[in-house]
Amino acid sequence: MNTTIASQVLGLPSVRPARDDLVSAWRRFARDHHPDRCPGDPGAAWRFATGREAFETLIDQAIAAAPPRVVSYGSTGVVRGGDAARALPYEMRPLHTREWRA
Repeated sequence: MNTTIASQVLGLPSVRPARDDLVSAWRRFARDHHPDRCPGDPGAAWRFATGREAFETLIDQAIAAAPPRVVSYGSTGVVRGGDAARALPYEMRPLHTREWRA
């Protein structure tokens, strides 16, 4: 599905919404169009499936565009982004919930 169409289906003003905006738009859409909420509407299942496809298209784009969350504290200091992906998992241990120390 095209990202422009996906944004229109979910009622988003932007083609590249923030992840939080996308999730809240999906929840609002699902609440309004879920087939269990509209038992007499024969098109509800189709609308819900279309909305789900739109959400998956946009969330895949948002995940791909997001920078890696790995942070490594090596001998050279703090390493973020693509260089942090080189750190091996067995060399890292948790320091805090969002930080890792090499």
